[in-house]
Amino acid sequence: MPSQTLSFEDFGIHKTFGFLPMDPPPLRRLLDVYYAPWENTMDDLQSLCLIGKLRSTVKKLPVLETNRLITLREKERAYLVLSFIAHAYIWGYPKIEGVDTVTVPWVAVSKSLGRKPVISYGATVLYNFRLIVPEGSCDLSNLAMINTFTGCMDEAWFYLISLAIEAAGAPAVPAILNAHNLISSSKYLMDQPQLATAEELYQLAKYLSTIRAAIDDMTPILLRMYERNDPHFFYNRTRWFQSGWKGMDDVMPEGVFYEGVTEVDECVVRSESNGTWRIYAGASAGQSPLIHTLDVALGVEHKTMKFLKPTEEEPTTLYSHSPHNITNGIEKSTISRPSTPQDHTPNPMHEMRDYLSTDHRNFLESLTRGPSIRQLINQLAVINKTSLRIPPDVYRARTEAITQFNKSIEGLKRFRDKHLQLVAVYIILQGKKTRPTKSIKESTSNIVNVDNAPGSGMTAHSPRLAVAESTSPLLSPFPSLPVSFPSLDSFAGITSNGSLKTSFALNGVSTPSSVFEHVNGTNVNGVEEHAKKSMKGTGGTDLLPFLRQVRSETVDAFVED
Repeated sequence: MPSQTLSFEDFGIHKTFGFLPMDPPPLRRLLDVYYAPWENTMDDLQSLCLIGKLRSTVKKLPVLETNRLITLREKERAYLVLSFIAHAYIWGYPKIEGVDTVTVPWVAVSKSLGRKPVISYGATVLYNFRLIVPEGSCDLSNLAMINTFTGCMDEAWFYLISLAIEAAGAPAVPAILNAHNLISSSKYLMDQPQLATAEELYQLAKYLSTIRAAIDDMTPILLRMYERNDPHFFYNRTRWFQSGWKGMDDVMPEGVFYEGVTEVDECVVRSESNGTWRIYAGASAGQSPLIHTLDVALGVEHKTMKFLKPTEEEPTTLYSHSPHNITNGIEKSTISRPSTPQDHTPNPMHEMRDYLSTDHRNFLESLTRGPSIRQLINQLAVINKTSLRIPPDVYRARTEAITQFNKSIEGLKRFRDKHLQLVAVYIILQGKKTRPTKSIKESTSNIVNVDNAPGSGMTAHSPRLAVAESTSPLLSPFPSLPVSFPSLDSFAGITSNGSLKTSFALNGVSTPSSVFEHVNGTNVNGVEEHAKKSMKGTGGTDLLPFLRQVRSETVDAFVED
């Protein structure tokens, strides 16, 4: 029985740009003067952080109503602005509570979009771009970011790569819709695929070929991350502003206090008379609606995760996911946790869907309820193996559909291979760098603990430390220096100070093959072991175990022909 067909208009998806909001594009600012206090704070965000006055400025903001936000783009812009201000307020010092001048409207506007009141891929990427030439192409040659936390090229490039991947993969979205609608409307494809005609099988193969080509276009763009995003800068500055409060039990066991917000949802840990403690995951590329769409369309099933929790024999560094082991001016060493058996947890890919907009979640749910492309392809493979006297044109059409499906799976697996290698370079290897053996308090006598001294604002995750004159490398804005790669001297892709070596080409992309050889070889094994114990993503996931399982699940979707 044919099922209901899907359309772009039902889910706010653009026929050309996929999940990127176009016609109209994202707002560069809210034009209603009523919201000028928010936009003015955004204009000065980096400067206020730098001089240590962001917190006092935010506390003086009026608590604005959100009922004057009428259009979807206005709500998206407000969500972006409040997310940036809130995360700069919380992570720039750090502080485990938000002030009601931000939290109250933040929760309200997030609810209107079906989003969580926390920074997300939507705020940093989907609602945060412009085309330099409005009529020009939507690729890295014509994309620009509207806002960043640091004002640096590295952070902008990190977001731009995700944007360009969304644009490159956009043709897959209508192809997926067309494939679903073809199967739904076909007389035979859903219930009697053995009777399907060569014409409709070739049409299915054509849609699958478009999906495969889009995935293949995404991977080279991902590899361009190395060109303009320094791994040390990313690890120590960019990523922390995107962190949420999930998976940070040592730092934020009850998450963040949302002052003035008393309504309860599933993420509320504890309520007080003047607010609620809430735990949310932060922004993550795993929140890309495009990646989730490809998984659902190609039948990649994400299953329950299995992790080994730390034991008493394997002490876990307190705040190990943060660049500093310091809170309230006191350095923490290590703690031991009781031995526990394997812990079964929901797959983070399913949890990340909760951080998508309502339209995009509804789209994924509709795809899930619709016909399974993978199930059909599997049936076609069985028919080709077992049926006799198959017309040659029908056999070739079935084979082509199976081939294009499997090439799509292979392409998605390659994409995840490269992403895993990227994570190894930008997060795992950075986390393994040598840290100072002495505490900052022991190493320097010229650091004072103040709230609003110049220089304290942009020390993300330092405990509001103001830095006096000193030649110590520990007195950089991020006291995780000095850095080195012990036992990695032969790693040709990394310089002595931790920066990635790349050659720049005017035409084409320069790919540092030495990086891939290193992280894809035996040397990465030690990195993975380290990650199992301590490395968290901004979305609160245990990085490499999670990414390796997702890659394995992608391989499982391959259909034997």
